[in-house]
Amino acid sequence: MTLRIKYRPYKVGPGHPPKEFQFKPGQSGNPKGRPANSRTMYSLMKEEFGRMVTVSDGKQKSEIAAKQALARKWLHDALRGDIKASEIVLKFLTREMDSDHTSLPI
Repeated sequence: MTLRIKYRPYKVGPGHPPKEFQFKPGQSGNPKGRPANSRTMYSLMKEEFGRMVTVSDGKQKSEIAAKQALARKWLHDALRGDIKASEIVLKFLTREMDSDHTSLPI
């Protein structure tokens, strides 16, 4: 008695690359990895927020950190009635109050 084995070709299509192009066992999908000097968006933003910028209050000019200038701008816009700036300031204050378990120092 002869056994007959049906040969089914491997299904090639979306999610099923041809066998010769599949990763071999132990082979990484990204062998070179991320370049050593690549910077994340977080590290770039952190560096920019620490940068000193010149701002003017009326006639007086001063240098402050960019994050302080941004906070000052948001608060100024919120006090002038900008709804989006108000939302940003209130969300920040609410988050800070929740983490400190304290109330606003008013």
